[in-house]
Amino acid sequence: MRISELSRASGVSVATIKYWIREGLVPPGATSAPNQAAYDDAHLHRVRLIRALREVADLPIATVADVLAVVDDEGVPLHDALGRAHRALADVPDIGDSPTAEQAIDEVDTWLHTMGWQVSADAPDRIVLAHALLVMREMGREESAVDFQPWAEAAMRLAEHEVGTIEGAEGRADAVERMVVGTVVHGQVLGALRRLAQEHLSAQRIGDPPPPPGGAPPTG
Repeated sequence: MRISELSRASGVSVATIKYWIREGLVPPGATSAPNQAAYDDAHLHRVRLIRALREVADLPIATVADVLAVVDDEGVPLHDALGRAHRALADVPDIGDSPTAEQAIDEVDTWLHTMGWQVSADAPDRIVLAHALLVMREMGREESAVDFQPWAEAAMRLAEHEVGTIEGAEGRADAVERMVVGTVVHGQVLGALRRLAQEHLSAQRIGDPPPPPGGAPPTG
């Protein structure tokens, strides 16, 4: 297909696709004529992947490049590739190196070890959890890492399903891509469903239920 057809099929403008090609995110097409190149389904798939990472997760181009480098690097073992992808996707706050911050990190590490989770010593989401502890304590809520248990149990059930999808992957690159897209897209789904569930339970337990979406009769 020509780049104009690639644009129509992917929903991404020609100018944006050309920019992604210049940045090395999308491989160049095969030269078909002077000043013309041909693109195939692999290009379409890559453009759609980048669009998902940009639009759903709002990832900057540099982060997208890091994620794609992990997907493309066949020399990295699958488990290590997944770890590198998670590091690229993690939004890690700066909590400093004060004794209070170090204590929160140690508390998180101890809790993870107690649960038996095999987590690397430099996993960035440890810092995310430590930051959550510090924020809650600043608000006067004496939470500990153990209070994360309900979320950990829910996360484990989801992770078992997500990691299980790798078994049906068509090769290493597809496996990494499934985990990346699942982490990004389903992360949005999880947030939305959680808020909808809270609204549902709040309506049942606290106030009058609102009219159902689309006028459909309520169930249950």
